Amino acid sequence: MEDFEMVLPTQNYLEQVIENIGCVMWLGTYNLSQVYYISPNFEKVYENTFEEYSKNPSSFWSRVHPEDLPPVLETYDPKKATTFNNLGFRYLMKNGEWVHKQIYRFFINDANGVPAMVAGIAIDDTELYNAQQAIISQKEALVKKNEELEQTNKLLEDFTALACHDLSQPLRIFTAYMQVLQNEYLKSPDERGQKLLTGIHSAIERMRGLIEGLADLSLLQESSHVD
Repeated sequence: MEDFEMVLPTQNYLEQVIENIGCVMWLGTYNLSQVYYISPNFEKVYENTFEEYSKNPSSFWSRVHPEDLPPVLETYDPKKATTFNNLGFRYLMKNGEWVHKQIYRFFINDANGVPAMVAGIAIDDTELYNAQQAIISQKEALVKKNEELEQTNKLLEDFTALACHDLSQPLRIFTAYMQVLQNEYLKSPDERGQKLLTGIHSAIERMRGLIEGLADLSLLQESSHVD
């Protein structure tokens, strides 16, 4: 079998690869006070040269979204910096568009096990971030709709229970009056009178059936909440 010869890529080649994938890579101290390497597309990604950033870090911080700024600033705190392995933040481009950057950091310890350097990579994951935010918004909207539906169902249950109670009482009174009329004053109605009485009794039974149906529906709704 023919021996395989591995050819190491040149630094220029690696930099071209890094630039094409749209990320920034660096090697230095945790707060970049000393930088041993930084990929040349820093300016392309952040619309700011690394020299400008070094002289005036606030020119970078001022473009970080206010809600994301505190954790970004904590990466410069010696007591907290080593606890950050990854960090995401929104960054304002010059065209007024907010993009999302994700930073991954890998600490390099010295002989005593103390972090001495950090290698990092920053990528633009705006599309992924926007998709995740859209999912979160949809979930929040769904939760809100469910809450509104539960409130509506509760109002419907209360109305159903109230309607059953309010309709049952006058129906019982009306039924009692009809019974008295029929027993005391309409003992021998003619054919037309009998038809009218039959119609009234049928209407009463239909009304009673509707009320009982509403009551059954109210009980069913209550049991579904318990389950």
